[in-house]
Amino acid sequence: MIEFIIFGINIKFKFLFFAVISFLAILDKTNISMIALFSSLIHEMGHIIASFICKKKPKEISFETFGIRMFQPDKVIPYNQEIFILFLGPLLNIILSFIFLFFYEQSSNFLLWGYSNLIIGVFNLLPIGSLDGGRILHIFLKKFLDLKKSYFIGMLFSLLFLAPVIFIGVKIIFDSYNFSLIITSMYLFLIICNKGND
Repeated sequence: MIEFIIFGINIKFKFLFFAVISFLAILDKTNISMIALFSSLIHEMGHIIASFICKKKPKEISFETFGIRMFQPDKVIPYNQEIFILFLGPLLNIILSFIFLFFYEQSSNFLLWGYSNLIIGVFNLLPIGSLDGGRILHIFLKKFLDLKKSYFIGMLFSLLFLAPVIFIGVKIIFDSYNFSLIITSMYLFLIICNKGND
């Protein structure tokens, strides 16, 4: 693991993060995977920018096997600031997607960048478990309901929205042999089930 500090933020790079990037670079000749990875980095930059705007500088940013995790300080963050931090990641993706799609005639790569950012932005806004949309929903529910009811309703929303995503993932397997959406869906499903057992 590589670890250093920038502006008081502990930055960690797990070795498997570099292994995944190398693996994608070798196997994916279309560059779609790398574009998706950089779109995910843009997404995380949105969260980081929002954290700085709210003066809630992240304590740690960890580049891990299947993504990037941002750890907030142990202090309690007001719910409106937490929603803003969660929302700015997808919003940045969606804004950039419209910019890339507006200029797509100048380069076919712009089309890939546009759709990649749009998919990541919209997907993360779905009210499913640990996605940004699911966490925003949970914050709203906790404000108006007790903890048990908020978890139950959050889990119900997660399963209702995850079911069509799983169906689309299965269809994509049969259409193009792409397993990425179904793997992501199963991962989210396991997280939801694990939270239900807590």
